[in-house]
Order: sequence, then structure tokens, then C-alpha cells
Amino acid sequence: MPDFQEQFIKNREARAANAFSPSAYLGSWCELFSMLASHTELIENEVVDALTLSSGIPRQNLIRGIQLQFTGFANTPLSEFPWRRFDGELYVAIVSAGNIPGVAVAPALLLAAIGCPVIVKLSHADQILFPWLLEKFEKRYEPSGISCGYWHWESKEFSDLLRGADKVIAFGSDLTTQSLQKQFGTKLLAFGHKFSIGIVDLFELDAFDFAGTTLDVSLFLQEGCLSPQTYFVRGTMDEVLKCAELFFEVLQNTFRALGGNNLEAASVFRRHALIDELDMLGEFYFADSSRSCIVTISENLILSRLLGAFVVQFVPFSSLDDLAKKLTPIAKWLQGASLQCEPSRHPIYESLLMKFGCTYITTPGSMQSPPITWNNGGFNLLEKILE
Repeated sequence: MPDFQEQFIKNREARAANAFSPSAYLGSWCELFSMLASHTELIENEVVDALTLSSGIPRQNLIRGIQLQFTGFANTPLSEFPWRRFDGELYVAIVSAGNIPGVAVAPALLLAAIGCPVIVKLSHADQILFPWLLEKFEKRYEPSGISCGYWHWESKEFSDLLRGADKVIAFGSDLTTQSLQKQFGTKLLAFGHKFSIGIVDLFELDAFDFAGTTLDVSLFLQEGCLSPQTYFVRGTMDEVLKCAELFFEVLQNTFRALGGNNLEAASVFRRHALIDELDMLGEFYFADSSRSCIVTISENLILSRLLGAFVVQFVPFSSLDDLAKKLTPIAKWLQGASLQCEPSRHPIYESLLMKFGCTYITTPGSMQSPPITWNNGGFNLLEKILE
């Protein structure tokens, strides 16, 4: 039976003995991420094999996704990061129930950087990546002040960990986070269900223009809050149809290049049911014979059609006001956005997207590359935890 209070104390003392300032500590992590992103061969085969087995994500897809994730972490701007440690004592537990690898990495590093001891409860499907990263860091630098493990939701260990923490950060479904909120109230900071979108406002696009866009929806099998599920495209229905057809052609190539996707029976049935629905309604769509890749075109985003890997919706809009109307019903679920438009229009779209809850706005091909300091949820994590 783990003694979590003892572990918190050890983590605090390890970080206190570390000579790194907060920015230097985070800078060391950035150096490690840069090295791993540039040399993915340093990620041992047994680690990739274990991650592939536990996550169900094809090997090529997984490696490319992790590479882009590490690239974003490596490029974290440190100039504005706190240079002083937190003077108080704050034990933080992080519950990682996300559906892609590395969900808990960024918040754990931010908190450990300022001296807060951290214990991470790993998700069932991701018990490999973070322990491996901690081992790499501590061999190369100094103790991280972070420890992690897996304990079942209903176990005494899990309960003891959360009750012994001063603050709890939880990632998971809305049902999971709501259940924890009832138990732990204000000491819980919850991150529930979210998804991302894309905006396309460019004419005369070619296949090259969709290389980054299709990568964004393909990595980690379109799981995770930063994977776009829908693209809002400025133009007439005919223009959007042409855009969707080109996107579909490139998506199939990306699908094959990243190792495809082994669909479970339930997923296959849902996809065939979607095709039946589209045929019955007379709506436009593009799909391959196996239903592995599906692109639909409709006047509005339809939540019931968010079926996951390689299923993408295209929605036309005619103006900023029209786009705002179409974003309003889904605002509470929005997380990030890929923005493909003329540079002069970036500020206009960014302003609108931020009003509707998008906290990470970037260009195609970079959706899985936020910095460690990204304001997930629209707020500064350190300020929120320490308030």
C-alpha cells in the first residue's frame, strides 16, 4: 500500500534540493523534448510497442503524434515563466483519464517547476509514456519532483491519493469529472469533454494545402481535445463540396501512410448507420468502400456524427455572422482551432474563436503541438491552482 503523504514529501524535498529555478527546470525538459522530437529513434522499440498495444493506435501514427507533441513542448516560450518558486506547501494529484498519451505531462511539469510536489494517477491505457519520460529526465538531469502510478478508480489507494492532496486536477469525460466534483468540491480542477474544429477561408486549394489539415485529424486516431472533428469552410455549397472532395482524397493517403485503423465491430456498425442516414436524407458525403474514411457535408455540425477516427464533417459558412451562429450551439465543447486563411484575416478569426472558447489556435499541421504553458481551459494553470 503506497504512502502518498510520504511520497509527496519526498517529491517536495527532491525538487527543493534541485538547483534549477522554475524556468531552468522547464528549460531542461524542453531540451529533452527537443532531442526526442529530433531523434525519435531514441524512443525504444519496446516503449513504442507497449504504447501501441495499450492505446490501439498504429505504430506510425503514434510515433508521428508523439513527435509533434514533443515538438510543441520543446518550443515552449520561457521568457515569461515565473523565475521564483512557490513559497508555500501544496500537494497536487493529477488524475489522467485522457484518451491520448501524455495528457498529464504539461500540468505536472508546470507545477513541479515552481516546487509543488506532484503525483499522477495514470490512465489505464497510458501507463507507459510518462514513467518513461521521468526516467529519461532524471537520468540526464536531476530528480523531477514527480511520481506516478496506476490505481483503480474504486481502490482505496485512489481514494487515499485524492484525499491526501491539497489540489486535484482531473482529466476525463464529463461524467467522470462531475463525479469527482461532487466528492472534492473546490479543491478539484476539472477538464471534461472538449473537441476542436478547423476554419478554411482560402480559394484555389490544392492537395498540398491539405497535408497538414489531414494530419491534424489523423493523429492519435482523432482522439483528444485538440483533434479537429469539423471544418467550417467559407463558400457556397458547391465550393465546399469541391473542397471536401479534395480533402477526402488527401485524407485517404494520410490514412494509409499512418498505418490505417483497425475498426471494432461497434464502430463499423455506426459508420454504416451514418451512411444509411446520409443516403436517406439525400446529403452529400465521400467515403471509401471500407468506411474507414468518411467526409460529410451538412449545413451545421451534427454532434451525433462525431464518430472518431477519420470521420470528418464539413460545414459551409458565408460570413463571420453566419459562422458565429453555427458555433453558438457547440461553444461549451470547443477547445482549439486550426486556422487556414490569409494572414490578414487571422486576427479577425482568432478574436471570434476566442469568444467561443477556443484556447489554442494554430495553423494546419500543428494542432497536436501546444506549448507546455498553453492555457488549457482558457486560464493560467498556476494562477488557478494557487489562488
